[in-house]
Amino acid sequence: MQVFDMEWEIPISALPGPGTATIVPGSSKSKKSKPPREASTSGSRPDKGKAPETSPSAASTPKRDWSITQKAWWDGILAMEADKSAVRVALEMRVMGGSNILMAPQRGNDLGTCSIEVLTTPNTSEDEWYSFCQKLSDQWNTYVDKSTGKRLIPKPHWCKQWTFLTVPDAQGVPVKAVDWIRTIYKDEIKSFMEILRKIGEAHGFTLEDLKARFGDKLLENVFWGDPVFVEKDAPPWDKSSGIINKIKAWFRKLFS
Repeated sequence: MQVFDMEWEIPISALPGPGTATIVPGSSKSKKSKPPREASTSGSRPDKGKAPETSPSAASTPKRDWSITQKAWWDGILAMEADKSAVRVALEMRVMGGSNILMAPQRGNDLGTCSIEVLTTPNTSEDEWYSFCQKLSDQWNTYVDKSTGKRLIPKPHWCKQWTFLTVPDAQGVPVKAVDWIRTIYKDEIKSFMEILRKIGEAHGFTLEDLKARFGDKLLENVFWGDPVFVEKDAPPWDKSSGIINKIKAWFRKLFS
């Protein structure tokens, strides 16, 4: 079965520890999380000055902030509800670990990864699908690590659709996704190509041999720096489509 499919790998961040400041996204304010109260036994008083016993491993392991995972899921649902004809198969999510694979989008996600995708059938209007994906990826790229106040950096699945998108850079300015991906993976790409070159020297092939055998427009641009790969831009999301869907739903209800 052929489908249109967009997938992003969103890092799972840590909850701020007890007694530390929580950075409120979109605000200059921070709120301090309260340390847990010491439990007391009825009829007895805890010894003064005695620190509560804690496990060293429990104290050193941060807790995961699952609110971002929940928000990513519900943002997907709300986007689908706003444009019901754009998604005709499913919204799907998996929680997975990080990775030490050099070019993996989960690399560095020490507390795990929210892998979330949306897919539809090829008879969906391409313009509508592109526009929907842009709107949803914009939302998935707004999440903030509450313990640091920094924006989380999701990465797209290499084998899914993303090259038509724009993605905010470090300053929040939308840039072409292909230009953005070369910046995000700049150090990894350099290391990856050097490793391939050394393997080639040992086994009798060159990087140009690999390019001739496996290259396509996207890979040749990302890894070899060929002229910029340009796919059709995603058109801006049309709010009128949501209104039209509501009218259709009203008529269905009226005559059902």
